[in-house]
Amino acid sequence: MEVRVFIPIANNRWHCLFHLLSGTIGLATARSPSRALPFTWAIGAIYLLAALWGLADGSAVLWVI
Repeated sequence: MEVRVFIPIANNRWHCLFHLLSGTIGLATARSPSRALPFTWAIGAIYLLAALWGLADGSAVLWVI
């Protein structure tokens, strides 16, 4: 018996575009460790700031996420 769990998540085109672009850039930088490491730190910092902002504000971060 299959159990399906649906968790509704609201996002918009900007949200999707951000993840698409960051993933595409991440794949492009993955060829070289000297490029991948700075990208990883930069995108990690962006995600961390967005998470902290969202926790502190309690609403949509940058009116997008």
